[in-house]
Amino acid sequence: MKLSILFAVLLCSPLLAQERPDFSGTWMPDRSPDFERKAFPRANWPYTEYGQELQDAYQAVFDPTKDDPSFFCVQPGMPESMSPAAPFPLEVIQREHDITMFFEAWSQYRKIYIDGFERPEPILNSRAGYSVGHWEGDTLVIDTNYLSERLVGRTLMSDQATFTERLHLETGGDGKRRLISDIVFTDPVMYREPIIQRGVWVDSPNTPILEYVCSDGIYAEHLEEVRAAGGR
Repeated sequence: MKLSILFAVLLCSPLLAQERPDFSGTWMPDRSPDFERKAFPRANWPYTEYGQELQDAYQAVFDPTKDDPSFFCVQPGMPESMSPAAPFPLEVIQREHDITMFFEAWSQYRKIYIDGFERPEPILNSRAGYSVGHWEGDTLVIDTNYLSERLVGRTLMSDQATFTERLHLETGGDGKRRLISDIVFTDPVMYREPIIQRGVWVDSPNTPILEYVCSDGIYAEHLEEVRAAGGR
C-alpha cells in the first residue's frame, strides 16, 4: 500500500515533470540532409469546390508568386510558421504550464497552453490560433483551433480549420539537437483532405533575435494598386 502511494506521488511530482524534454532555446531552420522536411504545399492543393473558386478568383486578378500577403508584411500565421522556409530564428521559452514561441520573421508570437492548467477567456480567432498541448511520453501533442479566416492569398483557411501537431526533440549526426514539428492540418471548407507538414529546427544558442519591422498597410496598398492597374 505504501509503495503504491509513493508511486502515485512520484508521478505527480515536479521531478518527473523535469524529465520531460525542454524545448527552450533559440532555433534556426534546418537545411541539413539529416532530416526530412515537408513544407506547406504551394502547388496541387486539394481544394474543395469552394476553395477552388476562391483561388481562381484570386489568381484571375493577382499573381500568387508576387502578390501573396506574406510578401507584404502580413503574418503567415500557423501552421506555416512551424514550416521554416525563411532563414529567421525561433525563440522558445518553456514553463510547466505553457510554452511561448517568438518567431523573428514577421514578429510572430505563439502561446501553447499545457492541458490541466487554467487558460484565459474569451478565446479570439487569430492567425496563430489557440493551442493546447498534452504530453505523450517525450512528445508534446498540440491541438490548435480558433484560426483566423483567410480568403486571399496562396494559403486559404476557414474558421473551421484545425491542426494537430506532434513536437519532439531528436539529435542529428552532427550531435546537435533538432526540434521536430509534425503537423496534420484539416479544413473541410477549403480542402478535400488533410495537409501534412514537417518542420525541422536546429539548436542555435548564439543566434540573436532581431527586430522585424513590418506593417499590414503595405499589403492593402499593394492590392489597391494592382486592382487600379487592371489586375495582373
